Amino acid sequence: MKEHRLVKALATAALLCAVAALAAVAFVKAKATYGLFCDLNLRYNEVCCSHEGVNPFRVWDQEVVHGRYQGLRRPDKPEPRSPGKETVHAYPPWHTTFLWWYPWLPRGLVLWGMFAFNVAAFLAAGAYFARRLPLESPWDRAMFCLCGILPCAYMWGSHLLTGNYPILVLVLFLLMVELLRRGRDVAAGLCWALAMTKPQMAALFIWPLLLAGRFKTIATAAAVVAAATLVPALVYGESPVELVLQVPRIGLPYASVGGGLHLAVAAAGFVACGALSAVFAKSPSWIVRFVPVMLVMPVWTYSLPQDRTFMVCLSFTLGLAWYGFAERRWGGAGAKSALYAAMAAVAAAVVAFPAFAAAGILFGFLDKESVGQVYRAWQTALYALACTGGVLLALDVRSSGGPRNLV
Repeated sequence: MKEHRLVKALATAALLCAVAALAAVAFVKAKATYGLFCDLNLRYNEVCCSHEGVNPFRVWDQEVVHGRYQGLRRPDKPEPRSPGKETVHAYPPWHTTFLWWYPWLPRGLVLWGMFAFNVAAFLAAGAYFARRLPLESPWDRAMFCLCGILPCAYMWGSHLLTGNYPILVLVLFLLMVELLRRGRDVAAGLCWALAMTKPQMAALFIWPLLLAGRFKTIATAAAVVAAATLVPALVYGESPVELVLQVPRIGLPYASVGGGLHLAVAAAGFVACGALSAVFAKSPSWIVRFVPVMLVMPVWTYSLPQDRTFMVCLSFTLGLAWYGFAERRWGGAGAKSALYAAMAAVAAAVVAFPAFAAAGILFGFLDKESVGQVYRAWQTALYALACTGGVLLALDVRSSGGPRNLV
């Protein structure tokens, strides 16, 4: 009992220190890199542009010169932007339909409303996983939530400041999982269709659904996306097929950076996701069946830090899987100690970068470029750790069907 309390105290202290350090790093770095709500401002401008009957893709692709809007700078067309003009990027055409109501509300209300939603939804996602642990203390559950959030702390800071959609996709994903568990395939398909606002994230959902034979869910999502494409097609006076074909062209300038390496990785990642999904399809848990999607998502597109916020789902899933494994091996008390030991290890691994970077800057053995290299190596190490956890979980699924606390 004393050993358990000691492990718990050490883990709690490590988690709180890690949260404080990473919160500072995340917000300072993200604020220096991005403008406040820059992504959500783009989305708002795109829908406003659509209300004028102009396809924002044409503006971004420099096919149309608009008096008010200009395209976001892109790697293959780095021309300077005109001062005083609003900036647009381009999202899939069904995004315009789903969020057609944006211009009906003040811009500030949309921006800060999404910020409040993202904070609340992130906490709710943590609570969704924490309730599956047999922990009596609210403090224990809070510590588990913090541990799950830690590996994605920098991404979360970038996400909140840019106002991107990954947390929305995460919430829709968890709703879809619950609906699939209850056999409500049509409603699950609707959630997937809405999540396809970010196809670079949600397109991978096809593998677990296909292998489970949930064709009604797939058909519903396809029908909703197709119907939502008709609205902008009518507004722009363009073919809906042409609008759909614009979607890969949106990401191509970014995915082609590095001599096509991203494209090769994307193709390999998509195939790997399918192969891994065949292994995880044996699990009775829908969350576990989607683990291959969580593992592949960060590398199969040009995803930026805010896009990788979805990785928090993997972090929580692996934590619950570890607890389930430890409970089978050592019983309830041993599982709690094992969980807190894992939390302390995660906190130490996550706080290693800001601690090392701060020391390097303070004592002068790291410059700005070196800090960036260390950051990339640290991110790679964390991802390798997650992949190792995924492999161990796959072995557990093959041998015993996986953890029961995730069913």
